[in-house]
Amino acid sequence: MQVQVGYDMTLSPACEVPEAVEVPAGYAVKVLSQADAGALEKLCATEFPGWQGMSGSIGAGPNTGVAGVFDVATGELAAFAGFDEYIFFSTGTAVKYRRKGLGSVVFWTAVKRLLVAMPETPIVIGCANLGFYARAFGCYIRGTVWRMQKDLTADQAISKGK
Repeated sequence: MQVQVGYDMTLSPACEVPEAVEVPAGYAVKVLSQADAGALEKLCATEFPGWQGMSGSIGAGPNTGVAGVFDVATGELAAFAGFDEYIFFSTGTAVKYRRKGLGSVVFWTAVKRLLVAMPETPIVIGCANLGFYARAFGCYIRGTVWRMQKDLTADQAISKGK
């Protein structure tokens, strides 16, 4: 059996959400539409293969989506962050665009969307990168996630009916 342990985090109650998200010059931020699905899939395929299929979150519900930052000069999607109801999930910044603050831009854009829809519900950052979210946003651990995987084909109780 394989076991993986992950941690959900949340914003500190003392955290101040910025009024406006400051976007670095030369970049534009928006919540992605279906027209942007190809750009998201391309970025995930080349740099985040475990997150292919993220475009399925674009407009999937009233409070579900993906925030993105585009390089205005090239039209490339530089960073993204997914959100759903009260959960902030998969996020990434292309290697060549890192260390420019774009991760913070998509983070706060997604958080602000979540807070508009559910202002009294704590935001959960699913299976978070502990060091990053604690340092960058003052987040703390909210819960532990255990992922267990076992090959059940050899289990006699399951294979009896075959």
